[in-house]
Amino acid sequence: MLHGHGLWTIDAQTAPSAGFVVLGYEYADPEAELGIFLTEGAEGQGIAEEALTAARAHAFDTLGWDSVVSYVAADNSRCTALMQRMGAQRDQDAEAAIGDRTLCVFRHRKGAA
Repeated sequence: MLHGHGLWTIDAQTAPSAGFVVLGYEYADPEAELGIFLTEGAEGQGIAEEALTAARAHAFDTLGWDSVVSYVAADNSRCTALMQRMGAQRDQDAEAAIGDRTLCVFRHRKGAA
């Protein structure tokens, strides 16, 4: 959090909280990640898209980053659809670089829809 990014709790007036959105660097990640963790009760309400959009705007508008990536399990069709709705594009070069065939890498670029 000292660098303006990290893990935020999603307050959707639910108990417990709706989940978390993360923006930043994990120890082994080659670049900044935009991720989401939701409770089962918070799924399907648009909360994930709203939280990710806010965190992504912070990355681009406040931190001045040009792109972030989201790592999605290859079999997670709901999250894949969410990434596509948000305008993120599969980055096959980044996927090849991490060498983990169980993950898809979606790139969010500043200025993209």
